[in-house]
Amino acid sequence: MTKVPTVPELKKALTRERRKNKRLRAVIDQLQEGIQEVSEGVVANKRELDVQLTRLAHLQAEVDLLKRRS
Repeated sequence: MTKVPTVPELKKALTRERRKNKRLRAVIDQLQEGIQEVSEGVVANKRELDVQLTRLAHLQAEVDLLKRRS
């Protein structure tokens, strides 16, 4: 029966492979950079949406106030 590697064994093997295989290391680094860029983009989009929703809330409050006056 073949032995199934454990998670720590797999992590060690991947670490060894990353150190030996420069192309794999470069690909992993590119992926990590891409993830970082996407993450920064998500944060920027969230900030922009928060600003827009705040503006909409203020506009809605003004409309409600004008409706009550008339």
